[in-house]
Amino acid sequence: MGPIQLTGGSLIEFFGWYNNNIIESALPDYNVNNFVQEYMQDGEMAFTGAFWFWMVRVGGINYATLHQVVTNPNKPVCHDIGVVNRIINGGCNGYNPGRLNYYKYFANLFHVDIKPVSIDIHTLRRSKRLNSMECGEAIRAFCQKND
Repeated sequence: MGPIQLTGGSLIEFFGWYNNNIIESALPDYNVNNFVQEYMQDGEMAFTGAFWFWMVRVGGINYATLHQVVTNPNKPVCHDIGVVNRIINGGCNGYNPGRLNYYKYFANLFHVDIKPVSIDIHTLRRSKRLNSMECGEAIRAFCQKND
């Protein structure tokens, strides 16, 4: 989808953040409808929105941001498409061939190893093996924990 992937509530949140942090002098007639039209046409604003989403929005209160999740050196199992997909989308959209091929292409372009990583986690009730390529609630919970 590229940088323009903010929808619904996150677009409104970005509007508020952008209005409070980027615009030097808030205009009295600056409204969300004008903002959305500008956002859809302005590449710089779209990339600002994408970076905001990655660095600020995704985790939510008391959760790590997506950037914190995928750069945490203590959780290598969290550095994969399964985790990113689960956190961004709130669910699993599957790995259709196009999405997976794009992921492999860009991983290769940036010399990123996409070999799955596994880890055993232990909770009070049971032990579970997490695989970095899976897209499940257990891996989302493990990767977003602030510990």
